[in-house]
This record gives sequence, structure tokens and C-alpha cells, in this order.
Amino acid sequence: ADSLRVHGVAIPTIVGIQNVLKHIGAQKDGKQARVLWISLREEPVVYINGRPFVLRDVEMPFSNLEYTGINRDRVEQMEARLKEDILMEAASRYGNKILVTDELADGQMVDLWERVSCDSVKTPLEVYEELQLKGYLVDYERVPITDEKSPKEMDFDILVNKLSQADIRTEVIFNCQMGRGRTTTGMVIATLVYLNRIGASGIPRTNSIGRVSESGSNVTDNLPNSKEAIRRGEYTVIRSLIRVLEGGVEGKRQVDKVIDKCASMQNLREAIATYRNSILRQPDEMKREASLSFFMEYLERYYFLICFAVYIHSERAALHSSSSNHTSFADWMKARPELYSIIRRLLRSDPMRALGYASLKPSLKKIVESTDGHAHEVGLVAALRSGEVLGSQTVLKSDHCPGCQNVSLPERVEGAPNFREVPAFPVYGVANPTIDGIRSVIRRIGSSKGGRPVFWHNMREEPVIYINGKPFVLREIERPYKNMLEYSGIDRERVERMEARLKEDILREAERYDGAIMVIHETDDGQIFDAWEHVNSDSLQTPLEVFKCLEDDGFPIKYARVPITDGKAPKSSDFDTLAANIASASKDTAFIFNCQMGRGRTTTGAVIACLVKLRISYGRPIKVLLDEVKHEQPDGSSSSGEESESNATRLTSSTVEVRTRNEQGYAFGIDDILLLWKITRLFDNGVECREALDAIIDRCSALQNIRQAVLQYRKVFNQQHVEPRVRRVALNRGAEYLERYFRLIAFSAYLGSEAFDGFCGQGECMMTFKSWLHQRPEVQAMKWSIRLRPGRFFNVPEELRAPHESQHGDAVMEAIVKARNGSVLGKGSILKMYFFPGQITSSRIQIHGAPHVFKVNGYPVYSMATPTIIGAKEMLAYLGAKSNARVAGQKVVITDLREEAVVYIHGTPFVLRELNKPVDTLKHVGITGPVVENMEARLKEDILSEVRQSGGRMLLHREEYCPSSNQSSVVGYWENIFPDDVKTPAEVYAALKDEGYNIAYRRIPLTREREALPSDVDEIQNCRDESSACYLYVSHTGFGGVAYTMAIICCRLDAEVNFGTSSVTQTMVNGDPYSTPEESLPSWTSEEEARRMGDYRDILSLTRVLMHGPKSKADVDVIIE
Repeated sequence: ADSLRVHGVAIPTIVGIQNVLKHIGAQKDGKQARVLWISLREEPVVYINGRPFVLRDVEMPFSNLEYTGINRDRVEQMEARLKEDILMEAASRYGNKILVTDELADGQMVDLWERVSCDSVKTPLEVYEELQLKGYLVDYERVPITDEKSPKEMDFDILVNKLSQADIRTEVIFNCQMGRGRTTTGMVIATLVYLNRIGASGIPRTNSIGRVSESGSNVTDNLPNSKEAIRRGEYTVIRSLIRVLEGGVEGKRQVDKVIDKCASMQNLREAIATYRNSILRQPDEMKREASLSFFMEYLERYYFLICFAVYIHSERAALHSSSSNHTSFADWMKARPELYSIIRRLLRSDPMRALGYASLKPSLKKIVESTDGHAHEVGLVAALRSGEVLGSQTVLKSDHCPGCQNVSLPERVEGAPNFREVPAFPVYGVANPTIDGIRSVIRRIGSSKGGRPVFWHNMREEPVIYINGKPFVLREIERPYKNMLEYSGIDRERVERMEARLKEDILREAERYDGAIMVIHETDDGQIFDAWEHVNSDSLQTPLEVFKCLEDDGFPIKYARVPITDGKAPKSSDFDTLAANIASASKDTAFIFNCQMGRGRTTTGAVIACLVKLRISYGRPIKVLLDEVKHEQPDGSSSSGEESESNATRLTSSTVEVRTRNEQGYAFGIDDILLLWKITRLFDNGVECREALDAIIDRCSALQNIRQAVLQYRKVFNQQHVEPRVRRVALNRGAEYLERYFRLIAFSAYLGSEAFDGFCGQGECMMTFKSWLHQRPEVQAMKWSIRLRPGRFFNVPEELRAPHESQHGDAVMEAIVKARNGSVLGKGSILKMYFFPGQITSSRIQIHGAPHVFKVNGYPVYSMATPTIIGAKEMLAYLGAKSNARVAGQKVVITDLREEAVVYIHGTPFVLRELNKPVDTLKHVGITGPVVENMEARLKEDILSEVRQSGGRMLLHREEYCPSSNQSSVVGYWENIFPDDVKTPAEVYAALKDEGYNIAYRRIPLTREREALPSDVDEIQNCRDESSACYLYVSHTGFGGVAYTMAIICCRLDAEVNFGTSSVTQTMVNGDPYSTPEESLPSWTSEEEARRMGDYRDILSLTRVLMHGPKSKADVDVIIE
């Protein structure tokens, strides 16, 4: 890298390494230069007769095998094992020769035989250790990075650690395979570190072709996507980054200088532009996809380098090897979630948009003569902007536009659109007001200097600035009607610093235009026009400064900024912030919430405030008093997001009235969304808390009813005649509102639990909502299911597509089911007998009442489908678990894998189901054993309560087979029940233990719906008991996932029987695996045969990367069979 002590090279031969070290003078008789050699290769390399060879897949010889995430120790272990493999194969099969492949200049592959010995095969680590012994002054490091990918945050940290520990005079050499991509990136990182260590501000900038230069005065060079802008790396994602990241402009400037210095083999910005051009011109779709993938990876690399440059500038302690209190780059990035939000939303989710196709809207291209004589094109002014936040292609748009005031609201406050009060609560909502509007709101709620305290919550995430008392928001000129996408996850402190930098940018720019700044406004018909505002340091204020001035003027006002993304649910930490603020305020405090239009985020904040006030005032359980008047939602309410009110209102208002023919008889209600049914039943207090939440939502629905918004968007999504784009928008927005409502239900249950007692002086426990949720993985799993597959929650169920009739034959029975109101056995719930027609039973072990019993050959491991109590007793007797006066029974460890809530009535198992979907399981993905057992205990209480109310009997359901229709149907029947007839599974097995059965019972819910986790393996193998004779697994049907758990315990049992000599493993080690004579070698394995043997490419990669990988796979395959 020019005159700096940073070098790059492709993978060298051993002689090549020596030549490089001699060239630098790192041998004893040289200049005594110390060298730090850093290999960035992730793929295993081995030296044979002084030449480097790399491991590749025979079907993809030109592609590297990827081991993303592997560390130095593991890749060097792989190389050591690869060396052993080579020597063993050469010695035992091919007369001390190994077959290698060379690539010719024309790309042809040729096979060669290399003679090998112990001395001629070396790992890279051994090569550099031998050079050290020969007197070369070289230290060797390995930082594995995936080819063509950006280094991970941890890779940056490792490099900083190694570079900062080296002497400042040390020569640093990087290598990868070709010495281009990863090597150049390593050189850039090392140069940035070196410059910061010596305290240099940078390197003089050059103007040679392809290198960065100062923004040209020619306006066309500054337009987005111009050749010059692309050459300077000014992509949308990069512009967003340097706006949000404090120091981002200078960070990019420094990275650009360093990239130019390290550009001998590759200029990163040029490479990005080259791939961009290739995508735009490439007719071949597959090549275009490949170029797009490289474009994304290179642009991400550039993005992280800018972040890194800002990090090392702000975290100087990281560059001192003795410092232990510095923040790592990984932690620094994690503390700034908005930086990940930018790359996710502006690059990964839409890579084609990241290329920069957008052009200025025609309405912004007109040259407008302003009243004060400034003649400038909006696009020209925006293009020439160069501030840190008010950068190129940004505009300041007035927050207030025609139509932002909702005409249905009974009250109007000048300068404060959409002001309203929540009935019976000291909670208010408002759009972003002017400064005069803030004062008017304070007067309206009865506060004055020294009067009623006010706690004002600003929920806006986007940067706002007050110009001459009016609020303006930062927008991109290409999307003036939309909020910017980059702030998601930003915290209060950083958004307020961003606003302070925006103020400085405006003052600097105003100097260029005679003390004025150009802003834009919106007309009645949605057109944009510009205007000039005269500004000075007194007429410009950030929101924080506005409220600080009011406080200094004597108003009893407290201000909080809680940034929330428009159209999204608040994060759990946002709930905690709001709850803490409300709980800490005095009893007579008025709470005011604002966002931009005063709709979505404001309404959500008001709902949270009312719930917390309710809990503080009345304790547990949360209830809305019935004598208070229920607030009706006005006709003008909208379910739209903040900014897109015109589109969304059209979206909903044109379709809310329409009722499709399929739904004439039955309206889809909010409880028909199964997810909401599940979460309500999951919590002890779920039903009562949700009732209180719904009452509060109705109180706060003057502008938007959060619950009804879900149904309105769902209705649009299900209308087939609506164009696909509108349906897709409705689905996405509906999913966001569903998640918001889902989180509010969870938050209500949290408030109604003892976890919140300590915050309101009603007990000792003080657990945050975030911690409370973290202890409930099943809730998190349900939330993620909304994001992964939102469509399934909004589709019209099959049973509603046909004209709605009672499918259960008895209106009385149906009415009873719909009138249920238990905490688990709620409205629409039934108890269905576990057994059903056509259930598969065992062919070998026949036990009455225990369907499908199975034994693993050679292991004391059994499984069975859900049994009756009698069936469980017979099974345990079969296993010898029954103790008597003379002999103790054999211990059996019973593991119950069911996720569904189960209850025994008269000794027969019943499962919770929904009336409209009686054969669909109601499992909670990710639920833990204690939680499902708690649900079963509550289900038992619900049953006993219903039995008491109905005079000792209860409606149950079972499946029956009808020969005439050749189908099964679910029918209801009445059963007389006494309290002792009802038991949970935990009570059943506890009673069996009391009866003398030597058992240990555990509930470990597993499901096929979620991925297997390492914690599952731990839980299952930890059931291993030295004193146990048998292991019995209980599942829903005895098929499927139970085999996975049985395989895990068999692997554990195998490992304990003196690993390496057990019966299973012994069969795999009969002799040397390499001793097969050449003539008996197997023929080429067909693809079908490879799949049958489990030789998938990813599995083979896994076996290579793991020590004892092939042998472990062989052992597992035997157990699976």
C-alpha cells in the first residue's frame, strides 16, 4: 500500500514465501525487519513438495468450499487431519503417491501423481514454524474469511487485536488465494489501523482515473446514479449510512483514500461499479444473478469498512494492546441496530433498488421562482447538498400538509392536528405540533406555569427540526412522501445527536443562500412545491431544545423521546421505557403522545399508557370498570400507517364495505386468527387481560382501532379482484398490525402478572417486559411465525368458504362450546378424544391401550403413542417397572414429547382443539415443559368449573368413522364426570409412581415445526440415568420426531459403553479403512445411491470440518437404521 508498511500477495509457494521475506529484509542478515504474515484463507490448504494445494469438491473444482464461521484452531485442525489423510492414502494404496489436480493456463484440469513423504507434506502452520527456526523474523496468523464475502465483525476485532499488538515498525503481509479480494480488504483494514496508530488524518487525495475526487461543481456529477456519483461510491445504502452514523462523512472519506492506496490489484469502489454495470448490461439471467450477488457482497464490504473507520476513530483504546476496557467492533455495531437495519432494508431485501434505478419525480424537476427571488431547481439544490445529515439528495419536508387533520374529531387545537383525549384517562394524542401548538395543547389540558405536570412522549424515529416554529422532517428527494428506511432500532441519544447535526448542516448551507434554506411543502392534490425559509441560530431548534425552552419558561413539562419505526410494533425495550416513565410519574400527571400524524404510534403509546395507569390504579387483575361508558370509534377512523394515509384509507375504505359472497353468512372475527386464540390461552390471566386490552383499544380508537385494522387489511388481502400489489401491501401492513396487537396482548398479560408488582409499589418482584418475554420462547416463536408466513393468518379458512352451517349437527352443543370462557378451555374450544379411527398400532409389541409401541433393536429404548392410564400401566409392567414386596422394579425414564395440552378423563386422554378445526393440532412451537404443564393444570380447573356449572356432566368430542361416506367426522357426546376423574399427565404419572412403579417422568415438548436446537439435544441426553434400565418416549402418534429423540439417547448410550469398543462402533472399525486393494475399490457412486447413504454435499462438508466426522456419521447412520 504505497509507502506504508502493508503488503499483499497471492498464496505463495514455500520458495515464494522466502523470496518475499528476503525482499522485505526479514532474514537474519537482512534489514532485520519484523514481519506479521496474516493468511485470510478459510479453506484448508496443504503444501505438497513446496507447492500449495486446496481441498475442493470433485464436481465443483473451481469453487471454494465454504466454512463461514470457522476459527483458526478448527481450520488448522482440518489441515492437520488432511495431511494425515494424504500420507495414509499414499502409503496404503498408491505406493507413496497422491493424486492431485492442476489447472492449465486455458482452464483445463489435469490429474498428476505427486510422490509424498512425511517431510514433503506440510500444513501452512508448519511451513511458517520451520521458517522461524531457520531465522526468518516472521510471525504467522490465520484469520479465516469466506471468499468474496465481507469480513465478519469478529474478524475485524481479531485483526485489530493482532495489528495493535505488533510493533509500529512491523511489516504486515496479507494473503488469500489470488491476493485480490480478501487480501486487498485486509490491507485496507491494516492501513486504517496504522494511520490511526500514528495519528495521521489521512493521505493526500489523488485524481487519477477511477480514484475518488472532490465532488465536482458540475451538477450532473452530483445527481444520484450519475457516472461520477457511482464512481465515488455514493449508493443509496452508503448515503443512508453516512447520514445516520456520526462521523460517517469523514469515515467514508478516509476509507476512500485508503482504498485508492491499496488499489494495485483491486479498487473496491471500481469493482462495485463494474459489477453494477455488468448487471445492467448482462442478458444471461444466471450470470446477472451471479453479478448481483457479488455486487451485494462488495457493497456490504464497503459499508462495513466505513463503519470500521468510524469505530477506530471513536474507540482509540482498541488500538492500544494494553487496554482492556475498550469496546469491540462487534459490540459497537450491536449497540447500533439502525446500522443493520439500513443494510437489511436498503441492500439485502431489495438488491436491484440498491443498484440505483430511481430517477427524480417529474414534480421535482420543475424550476420554480420563489417569492423572494431565489431561482433554483429543487433537484439542483438537493444534489449540491453536502452536510453530514442534510446530505446529497435529501430535502426538508413540512410535517403539516393539507388533510392531516381528521375531520371526524370533535375538537380542534390550532397548530396541533388530531388532538384528542382518551375518555376517563389522563392520556392524550396529537400529531407533531408547531411550537405554538405545543403551548396550546398544554393550556388545553389545564396546565400552566406551576400547574398540572405534563409528560410528553415523542414517538418519532425520523429526524425532525423546527424552522421558524414549524416542524420539518428529513426525506429523500426520490421518496418525499415516505419516511426514510434507515433508522429502525436507533436509540434516543443517537437520533437527538442526528438532529443536532442536521441543525448545524442547515446553518452552514444557509450561508451559501443568503441566510435562507430551501424546504418543500405538499399541495392539496399531493404535488410538491418549494419555498425558502430565512433562518438563524435562534429560529432553528431541535425538538429537545423546544421542550427544554418550555421547561426553562416554567412549564411543568417533562420530555421523552422513544423512537419507534412508523408502521411497526414497539420493541420490548420500548414497552419497558414507556411503562417505567408512566409508573414513575405523579398521580395527577397528564401523558401526551405524538408521532407525525398522531395515528399509529401515538395510538399505540396511548393504549400502553392506559394499560399501565389501569394496573397502577387498580392492581391485579387488570379490569376496565363496567360502569364506564364504552367509547365508540368514529366513522372517520383509519387503519392506515402514519405517512400513507391517502393510499391506505383508499385501500381500506373502498373495501371495508364489500362483503364477499363467501362470507355473507359468517363474518371472520379477530378470534378466528388461531395465533391470537393460542396466545390468549397460553397465559394464566390471558382472557381477562385481553378483555381489558380490547376495552382500552376501543377507548383509544378516535383515529385508529388497532384491533380492527388487522381485520380491515385482511379483508383487502382476501379480495381476489384487487390487483396483486395492493394485496401484497395489505398483507404486509396487516402482518405489522397483527404483530402489534399480539405484542399488546403479551404486554397486558405481563402487566397482569406479579412481574410488574415492584414497579408500582404493590410487591417485591421487578422484572422488565423484555426479561419476562425472554423466559417465554414459545411467545417469541409465535411472533416469528407472523413474520415468516403472514398469509396463513389472513386466508379465508376452508370451512368459511362454503355457506356457513353447523357442522356438528346440534345447535345446543355448538352454543355450549361457543359460550365457554375458561382460561384455556375458552370460546370455541373442544376436548377431543386422543384415539381416532385408522390409528396405526404396533405390529410387534401388542399392548392394549398403548397404540404403536416400538423398541430400538439392541438398545433399552422404547416409544409409544399417547396411552390410556391402563395402557400406561400395562406398558410399564411389560418393562418390569412394577415393584412388589420381594423385588424392586426396573427404573424407567419416561419422556413426554407432546406440545399440546392433554388431560385424562375417566382414564382416557383428551386433547384441546378448536371447534372449527377439530383435527388440527393446537401446539405452541417452542413451548417449555413447565409452561405446557401449567396450561394442563388450568385446563383441568376449567373442566371442573364447567362440570360444576352443568350439574356433573360435560360435553366431550370424539372422531367416528362413517362407512357410507368413507370419512371420519367429529361428534359431540355427554359424559358424567366427578372431580377425581380428571387428571393431568403429570398427575397420572405421579399416581403411578405412588402405586409402586419405578419411574421418573419429564416433559420435553418437541415439534417438527421448528428447527432442532442444541438445547434439545442437551435436555434429551441429560435424561440419561445410571440406575435406569429403560427409556420410554411418549409422543402424539409414536411416529416422526420421536425417532430423533430415540437416536440421541442411543448415541449417548453408545458413547458410554467404552467408546470405540461398543457393538455398534466395533462394526465400523474392522481393520484399516485405507487397506482395501485397488481392484476391489467401489465404482463411482450414483447420485441416487449417495442420497440413500446420506452423502449430501452439506453433510460431507460437515464430516470434513468435524474431528472424527466420517466415523460419527457412520455411527449415526447405523443408529438411524
